[in-house]
Amino acid sequence: MIIKTVQDDIFNSEAKHIAFAVNTEGYNDSGFAGQVSDKYWNELAICG
Repeated sequence: MIIKTVQDDIFNSEAKHIAFAVNTEGYNDSGFAGQVSDKYWNELAICG
């Protein structure tokens, strides 16, 4: 369940869990998923 939306930099917020869309038929190396992949979850970039 989505409780709150953030219109600012989520990486500098107090949020501990976030929900976001990923590409399951390609690479996640750009956009928001690319930022998550670069900073926190490297395997996400090639999961599609």
